Amino acid sequence: MDSYTFISANVFVGDLLIGTAELLPGDVSMGGLYGLFTPNENYFAEIQPLVHRFNNDRQRDIAEWIGIDFRVQLQDGYQLQPVGGYTFEDVPELPEEPIRLEIGGVDTAVLEKYFRI
Repeated sequence: MDSYTFISANVFVGDLLIGTAELLPGDVSMGGLYGLFTPNENYFAEIQPLVHRFNNDRQRDIAEWIGIDFRVQLQDGYQLQPVGGYTFEDVPELPEEPIRLEIGGVDTAVLEKYFRI
């Protein structure tokens, strides 16, 4: 099994910092990254209700979700530009469980540079 170092990142919606993440490569063939998301008060006040609604809605409005300007900026200032988008594993019924951030469609060159895959 490969061993990778976590990469710290800030997570934003637009210019609003909503938390931090410690990212690792996941499904490399799909440009996947995942990691523990540590939310701040902005996430709880502004974004968590949207995440819960999206995750629990059988008739998901994908256009609305894509319209949320999620941004992830790595510790050196590089901003990821994933083509697959972002998901948060944040379950309302399990408020004590950690929140996981998943990112899909990150360019292989970025994974090679930062995670030495």
